[in-house]
Amino acid sequence: FGRHLGLAFQIRDDLLDVVGDEEEFGKTIGGDIAEGKKTFLLLAALGRAHGEDRKVLRSVRPGGGAQIRRVRSIYRETGAVDAARQEIARRTRLAQQSLSPVAQSLSREMLLWLSNSLLDREN
Repeated sequence: FGRHLGLAFQIRDDLLDVVGDEEEFGKTIGGDIAEGKKTFLLLAALGRAHGEDRKVLRSVRPGGGAQIRRVRSIYRETGAVDAARQEIARRTRLAQQSLSPVAQSLSREMLLWLSNSLLDREN
């Protein structure tokens, strides 16, 4: 449960860094790009991008001078944003399915609630 939900949470955090609202998210949008973090979105986009877009994505590294607006656009154009949303849903489903052997209880219900709230997380 923890492994799948933890990955879903991290990908959601990475996604919010790209498509979130700065006021709601509570931090600067594009920070992961500026810091050169190798996120799910970057890897998904690299697997789909070609030509100049691929060059721009390869420049994403600390001090690499990546253009945040352009990288965010590439993430959308390549389908990396949609892929991230799908992976969040998949990982959340796997986390929930891992609870099937657990007897019905308040603890199990709280874990299900936690996993469902992740899908709607906006900050």
